[in-house]
Amino acid sequence: STTSSFGLTPNYIVFVETPVKINLFKFLSSWSLWGANYMDCFESNETMGVWLHIADKKRRKYLNNKYRTSSFNLFHHINTYEDNGFLIVDLCCWKGFEFVYNYLYLANLRENWEEVKKNARKAPQPEVRRYVLPLNIDKADTGKNLVTLPNTTATAILCSDETIWLEPEVLFSGPRQAFEFPQINYQKYGGKPYTYAYGLGLNHFVPDRLCKLNVKTKETWVWQEPDSYPSEPIFVSHPDALEEDDGNESNGCV
Repeated sequence: STTSSFGLTPNYIVFVETPVKINLFKFLSSWSLWGANYMDCFESNETMGVWLHIADKKRRKYLNNKYRTSSFNLFHHINTYEDNGFLIVDLCCWKGFEFVYNYLYLANLRENWEEVKKNARKAPQPEVRRYVLPLNIDKADTGKNLVTLPNTTATAILCSDETIWLEPEVLFSGPRQAFEFPQINYQKYGGKPYTYAYGLGLNHFVPDRLCKLNVKTKETWVWQEPDSYPSEPIFVSHPDALEEDDGNESNGCV
């Protein structure tokens, strides 16, 4: 699957397998044999959905638990942490099995603004999602929601085929408004419970704002100026910081 990151906690590694994959035969032969480009090597399976694979770092093997959910595209994890027998996995998702890059050709983005918006309406829609994965499974709980943590609406239902069907809690969603290229205070909160995430805001795929998200309250703050197009943010914590968000968000801007 195509992804730029994975989830990591002190004890576990989380890999998300999405329907979008690279055909390695096409990739290795595309230029030399039939003159194709990189985009021609992607394929999407509309029936497989998404599978989440968990590896135990200390035991050096995958868990037998089989987690699955509906289709989405994924490039970036925000953060993953352990909480009383559960893994909390926060992701920047694009809903559906169709590859979102199909809508990012320069020819589309160079259209007038109304055409850009029209193309964006057809594309997979973005959401920031939280999935909660139970680590300890009792087969007697078939058909029940295994998530017992307070303060989340995410669910995990044990199915009769022993897979665990996940439904997320949506942390951020807006019509064709994406929160992407996420950052947190990774130095102190990577793989741990956290509150704040920072991201590049995409308006119909156009990066025109910087965003800060409180993942507990879902409150957002936005920086935006006319005709200004920032790059992905990098959070730099203050050396003597006492609070999680005490620091600067650094980026370039055109």
